[in-house]
Order: sequence, then C-alpha cells, then structure tokens
Amino acid sequence: MEVITFEFIREVHRRERESKSLDLQELPENFFSLVQKWLTEKEKVYEAEKNPSVLIEIENAKKLLREIISQRQKKIVISALHVLRGGTPPENMLPQEEEFFEKVLNLLNEYKSMIELEITGDFVKDKIQEIKENLQELSKDSSKESEKEEKEKEQKEEKKEFKAPTVKLIKVVALNNIPRFVDENLNPYGPYKKGEVFELPEELAKILISRKIVERVEE
Repeated sequence: MEVITFEFIREVHRRERESKSLDLQELPENFFSLVQKWLTEKEKVYEAEKNPSVLIEIENAKKLLREIISQRQKKIVISALHVLRGGTPPENMLPQEEEFFEKVLNLLNEYKSMIELEITGDFVKDKIQEIKENLQELSKDSSKESEKEEKEKEQKEEKKEFKAPTVKLIKVVALNNIPRFVDENLNPYGPYKKGEVFELPEELAKILISRKIVERVEE
C-alpha cells in the first residue's frame, strides 16, 4: 500500500502538471481515501502540538490536491471529446474519475444526438441549452485552470529576466510561544515568544491568524 506523505503529493502534482499528453498519472486506486486519512492524522498532530509547520503542510497539501484534481478533470473532459471522435479512453482513471468520464461522455453523446435531430428539424431548441449548461458546469473548473496555465506559460516565455514578486508583509503578535518552523519554500521562521511582534508574508499570516496562533497588529 502506498504511504501518503506531503512529498508524495507534491511529486504527483509535479508529474501531472508537467505531463504534455492527456495521459493520467498512475495513482493508488484508493488515493482519495488515503489522502483523506493522511489529512485527518495531520490535523490531529496539529491539534496536539500546535506546531505552525504542521499547519502550513496541511494547507499546502490541500492546495496541491485541488490542482491535481483540476488538472485530471481537464484531461478527462478533453479525452471524452477524443473518444467521441473514435479515440480511446484515458488510462489510469480512478473509480471516481471513471464515473465522471462516463457522465461527460453521455452528455457529449446526447449533445451530438440533439444537434443531428436539429438538422432534421425534430429538435426541441431549449433542450440543447440545458445540455450546454451541464457541460459547462462539468468543465468549468478545468477550463479556468487551463486558461490560467496557458497565460502563465506565455508570461514566462515572454520574460527574459526573472523578477522576484513583491511579498506583502503583515505585522502580527504571537498569542503563545511559537517554535521554529518553515514554510512551503523551506524559509525558516521563529522561534517567537508570546507577545512578540514580528512580520510574516500575507498568505502565511492569514493561515496562522485563522488558527489563532497569531493576531494581526493594526498600524
């Protein structure tokens, strides 16, 4: 049985993102349940230790998982279109993804049939709009992710020199003693004593504020 770790999730995300074809990366059949169990255990560790590094790992893992699901959904929707034109279904689909694929394929087939009926004059026009809306709902997240990735790719190709983005810092105060921890990029922070005022990147600060580890200091 595959052991789920943050490093494993990050590697799956990298391979899924960098794959240039519509092939889905092979995952354990019970991948989603394994990940859910891992997240639950991590939450218990955080509740027991109140270690910010554990919290950051949980939040980063959730972000990567959302992107993995979106990337795979996009590939499945595009593959369904290919199957409709005589192609083969994608390999390595998980059980939940196979169900999603069948629903998309059925909608596409129904849409195709409606178009053919419209040509012969037997089509009810408001039905095709209903099918279009269903298809748009299924592929909405995938389309947004695809557009975002394309824009990011174009921007990277146009830039000859890399400029580090400006990071907005938020001033906060520690509500309890905070041990040393690192963020997703392995940047170290702390340790901080209760009542100590310091600055954190905005995204990291929001996570710690939401868990009542720190409190924002209004300037």
